Amino acid sequence: VRTLQARLGGVFSQALPEAGNGSLLELGFSVGVDGRATLDTTRLASALADDQAGAQARISAFANMFEARLRDYAGGTGILQARIDGLTGRLAEIADQRLALDDRMARVEQRLRAQFAALDGLIAQFQSTSTFLAGQLASIGNLRAERNR
Repeated sequence: VRTLQARLGGVFSQALPEAGNGSLLELGFSVGVDGRATLDTTRLASALADDQAGAQARISAFANMFEARLRDYAGGTGILQARIDGLTGRLAEIADQRLALDDRMARVEQRLRAQFAALDGLIAQFQSTSTFLAGQLASIGNLRAERNR
């Protein structure tokens, strides 16, 4: 966009061979640092009074050149369209990558849930074994107590 702004701004100061090599600056047109076009109506009125046909020729030549520059950027095969096409393609790639990531995350979640269920079952078995062993140790303790009596 900055390049477009600079190139379009340059059109104002460019000599227009179709109009006697004059520029729009001579008619009171200018471009500020911020890229905004301005018009000094006093200078334009003076230029029209001095040479109306020449001023009209410069404005017409400017309009043709300005349109050609805009077409280079905004036309169907222009720079802006190429940028839009590139960004649209990138968005499609990102959407595909996002879908692939979603699939991968679903598989990871499924694997982790299966691992959790297996570990939960294993802990239940360990608790059962612990309860059994605690009962066996208590029985051994009771047998010793009975023998010692």
